[in-house]
Amino acid sequence: MPKKKQYVRYLTKKYNGSETQEFGFASVVVEAEGVKRYFNTLGVLARLSKGERLLLDYILEEMDENNYITNNKQLRLSFNRLIVRFGIPAYTTGTVNKYFSNLQKHCLLEKAKGRGLYQVSPSFYFKGTQKDRGACIRRILEAQSLDPISKIRRGYFVRKKPS
Repeated sequence: MPKKKQYVRYLTKKYNGSETQEFGFASVVVEAEGVKRYFNTLGVLARLSKGERLLLDYILEEMDENNYITNNKQLRLSFNRLIVRFGIPAYTTGTVNKYFSNLQKHCLLEKAKGRGLYQVSPSFYFKGTQKDRGACIRRILEAQSLDPISKIRRGYFVRKKPS
């Protein structure tokens, strides 16, 4: 999904070398959409290591509009290319995988169905609208509560025959 852009116009003042001034307008392009941070994550972020925080920031930029990110070779290569540009040594595959599991332990990522598929917790961060965020949180909570209900239902339908 391409990022939406917004133009901001502002008033400028130019000096002509003499005492006369010229006023005009200038405009600058800013991104209209981005990741919003909800809930107080400061306590959680303080417990992250430098590498985990770098990976989290990268994930927040690369996730899709439903907060999904895939831990695959392409993500690890692009992440390493980015941090090497800033003079930080590249991380091994095992280290990046460890960072993913640590972010999951801190409840910032949820393991989703699919190999290497994670969802950034919408309780902390979300890329879409408030309405989409509410629907996403509702789906997660319903999925968590339906799993135990499904096990109870299965117990009623699959009963052992008396011996």
